[in-house]
Amino acid sequence: MLFIVSIVAGMAYTSSAQTMMPLPPHSSTYTSSMIRGFWFQAPVDFKIVGVRVPTNASSAAQNIQLFKMGGSPASICVYPTLTTNYTTLGYWTNVNSTAMIPCNILVQAGDYIGVVGARGTNGGTLYNSYDGSSPYASSIFGNTVNITRFGHQGGNLPITGGVWTELTGTICRVEIYYAAALNPIPNDAGIASIDEPFGFCAGTEDVVVTLKNFGLLPLTSATINWSINGTPQPSYSWTGYLDTLTAASRETQVNLGTRTWAANTAYTVTAYTTMPNNIVDTLNDNDTSSAVIQAAMTGTYSIGGASPDFNSFQEAVDALDLYGVCGAVTFNVASGTYSEEIEIPEIAGASATNTITFDGGSGNAASRILTTSHSSIGATLMLDGADYLRFRNLTIRSTGSSYGTAVWFTGAADRNIIEDCILETSTSATSSNVRTLVGSASKTSLTSSGETGSFNHLEGNVIKGGYYGISWRGAG
Repeated sequence: MLFIVSIVAGMAYTSSAQTMMPLPPHSSTYTSSMIRGFWFQAPVDFKIVGVRVPTNASSAAQNIQLFKMGGSPASICVYPTLTTNYTTLGYWTNVNSTAMIPCNILVQAGDYIGVVGARGTNGGTLYNSYDGSSPYASSIFGNTVNITRFGHQGGNLPITGGVWTELTGTICRVEIYYAAALNPIPNDAGIASIDEPFGFCAGTEDVVVTLKNFGLLPLTSATINWSINGTPQPSYSWTGYLDTLTAASRETQVNLGTRTWAANTAYTVTAYTTMPNNIVDTLNDNDTSSAVIQAAMTGTYSIGGASPDFNSFQEAVDALDLYGVCGAVTFNVASGTYSEEIEIPEIAGASATNTITFDGGSGNAASRILTTSHSSIGATLMLDGADYLRFRNLTIRSTGSSYGTAVWFTGAADRNIIEDCILETSTSATSSNVRTLVGSASKTSLTSSGETGSFNHLEGNVIKGGYYGISWRGAG
């Protein structure tokens, strides 16, 4: 089990009774490599004391992540717009238990909290317990809380890539247990978040954190202690002035120093405070934040074959989603059949210069096969808002007889190239649900008009099978 937690705030109530935020009943199961959840705005100060994925969809392992959003998701990330403006409050992966997972996370009134959670294998098949629709009127301490659909186009926790909301539609059910927050004390400081580096190339980068005054009195000094992969770094003696008047005036960013970060290496950065106003801090629940940091990807990697960088397309996509890119990236695909269904979201850092290429090698399309059998509407390769991708010398196949799409563009997937590939579905299909190449504004409908994708280029491909070989809807 992996677990990281950063505490963000806390005050007010004194009772410690544990209560679950009400959820709507289970309606359906969404089985995918992606994870879903909901978000809400805290009506009062409270403490999250436990989380749990219910077992309606599956009794497999639990995978959960909690976020403090940097603004209302309704304003900053309505799909297809994504945001990385958040702090991870905690995450838990592959927890083989049907019980509640205990935690101790303080939340302030007005905070925007997001949660995703599913049962299954982190980075693999996930089972999301869906309700009927959202928003849903839940409550905290009797105060109405509207919970709204929230998600990520991937399922490998911890998430550091883009998240989104849809203001209608089904939520994924994750139980949140809460209790009253602790009473504030006069002198209390903490690290609210690890802010930098993120989305960077290997090399020298600053470490920046947010220092927050949680106390009743103004904060004029504190010691910030920190470590990288458990190795202590020189402490930082902060002086300044943080009052208690507003949320903004309670916190400030602090540059702890410059460090060198290697490529393809994960670092755990942890920071915590001591001696606020030169007085011993007796409330330690809100002192510490941690984050897993890794340089963005650049250069050439391998998929499959002997001693590969990635065993599967999904592993490569998860890494792209998690770390982004800071230069052109090429994945050389080894000979083999890869039985996978891949959905690629918008990748941070991708551009006309920082392209992302999956290449089987000249003339090798027939021996580099990405394939899935579909029993419902879906695609072997779905580009959902992904831009500047290149697919070369591959076979992309869906083998379903009644359903199936090889490649599907949606969510304004722009400026992608598919060349010298074999795109293939059933050659004996009698159902209009079998379409080899699709452009649709929806991921669940083959014929939705809207933002499908622009400036995409297909050249030198063989398009085989399908009731329709190509089916494309635009914005008109």
